[in-house]
Amino acid sequence: MSTPGTDFALSLSVGGQSLDMALALDITMREGQTLDWSLTLSDEDRALEPDAIGTPWSGVLDDKPWDPSGTSIVKWLDASGTLDGVPFSFPRMIPDHYGYGLAQGQIDDTYTWGGVGPALPLYREDQTMATLVSSGGSTYTLHDVVSSTCSAYGVTADTTALQPNYTVARHQRQASQPIQWLQQATEATQAMWYESGAGIVYYIPDLTAAPSRTYRTDEAIVRTVQVSQQQVRIVNQVVVSRADDVGGSLATLEQTTFGRSSYVTFSQPVPLASLTWRRIVEAIGAASDIYIYGPLPPPALPIAAYELRAPAPPLIGGAIAYGVQLTFGATLSTPTGATAGTLRLEFRGDTSGGVYSDSTTTITLNDTTSQGSGIGIHRQSYGPNPHIADATTLQTWGERILARSAKKQRVYSIETSLDPWLRPGMTVDLVDVQPGLTRRLYLTEVRHHIGTTWADRRTSMTGVQYVDP
Repeated sequence: MSTPGTDFALSLSVGGQSLDMALALDITMREGQTLDWSLTLSDEDRALEPDAIGTPWSGVLDDKPWDPSGTSIVKWLDASGTLDGVPFSFPRMIPDHYGYGLAQGQIDDTYTWGGVGPALPLYREDQTMATLVSSGGSTYTLHDVVSSTCSAYGVTADTTALQPNYTVARHQRQASQPIQWLQQATEATQAMWYESGAGIVYYIPDLTAAPSRTYRTDEAIVRTVQVSQQQVRIVNQVVVSRADDVGGSLATLEQTTFGRSSYVTFSQPVPLASLTWRRIVEAIGAASDIYIYGPLPPPALPIAAYELRAPAPPLIGGAIAYGVQLTFGATLSTPTGATAGTLRLEFRGDTSGGVYSDSTTTITLNDTTSQGSGIGIHRQSYGPNPHIADATTLQTWGERILARSAKKQRVYSIETSLDPWLRPGMTVDLVDVQPGLTRRLYLTEVRHHIGTTWADRRTSMTGVQYVDP
C-alpha cells in the first residue's frame, strides 16, 4: 500500500503543448482576489526562452496572453491531475511575466513563467460600460449587474450564492476597472469570490459553516502550525446608510402671504405612490388643499388631493406626479387679523422610477455580546451605499459587517501535505490535541506548492478564528 499522497499525477499544457519539464508549480489563492501562480521549469539548451529562434517554444512562454485586438485572452496554462485516484484541476492561469537564471559556466538552467487567474480581464484600466438604471417597468437585479459585466469581458460568473439578489436602482460603470464596479455592486452582500475554470464563483462568507477538513496536530499530514493574535480594531456598533433616492428632492414650495400658492413643477416626474413631503417651516398659518397634478398644471384637474380643509375638486387619477399647488392660510391658533406667515415645504419622491420600496435610509446595529464584554462601544459608519434599495438589504449589510468586525482574530498558519481541493472561503477544524481544544478556522488564503516528490508537495493555509472579545 502506497503512502497517502504519493499516487500523484499532474498534467500541464499551454496551447496543446505539454510542459513535461516542470519542476514546481506554486499557486496562491486569496479571497476576493485573482490568484498568483509561478511555474518553474528545467530549461535545457535555453529552448524555453520566448525570444529564442527556431525552437518549438518560440513566443509561447511569454507575457503576452491577449489576442491582436487586445480584448480577449488566448493564452493560458492548463493544470489538472489526480491525487490518490481523485481528479483535481486548477483555474485557468494567465501569464504576465517570465524570467530565467544562469549559473557560471552553465548553458542549462531554470525558467520561470507566472501570472494571475481568469479574472484578469476584469482588472483592465479605464473601462466604460453603459449605466444600468432600473425603473418601475424594467429593473436590474444584482445578478444582472454582475453577469452582464463579467460576460462583457469574457469571464464566467457563478452568482448562485450571491444573496440577497436585490434590485439595483442605478449602477455606474465609467472610467474605472470592471472589478471595482463588481465590488461596489456586491458590497451590500459582503460577498467574496474565488476563481474556478474560466471565471469566478461568488460565495457569502460563513464563519461557522461545517468544516471541509479536520486536522489533528498529532497527524503526519499536519506539518507545521503557527498562531498569532491579530491586533485588529473591534467595531461592535455599525451605522449603515443607503443613498436617499427614495427621498430625492423634487421641489421646495415657499409661501408667506395667505392664499393659493403658485404652481410648482417637480424637477422630474415621479410615481404618485412614492411622493412625500416634509415641513421645513410652518409658522403662523398652515398648508391645506394640497393638489397634485399630472402632465397638465392648473386649470387642469388634479390627480390627487391631500390634507383638505375644503371640498376637493374632481380628481382624474394617474400614476405620475408632475407638480403641486396648495393653500396657505390661517388656523384657529392664528392671531386675529394676521394675513401672512412662513411656509416652506420640501416635496420628495422616488427618483429611481418606482424601484425603492421604503424610506428607511439609516440603521444602527449593535453586537451586544462584544459591547458587554468590557471593551465598550466602538462605532463605525458605512455608506451611503447607492446600490441598496430597501431596509432589508440595509439590515443584511450591517449584520454581515458585524459578523467579522465585532470579533477578535486569531490567525493560524498551517502547512499540510498537498490538498489541491482546498480554497479560500472554506472552514476547517484544527484539533489541538495537547490542550484538547478544537478551533474552527475560516480560510482567507491557500497556497499550493507542487514539486517532484511527495515531500515537496504541500498546501499552506491562513485560517482565522473569530472569537468574542
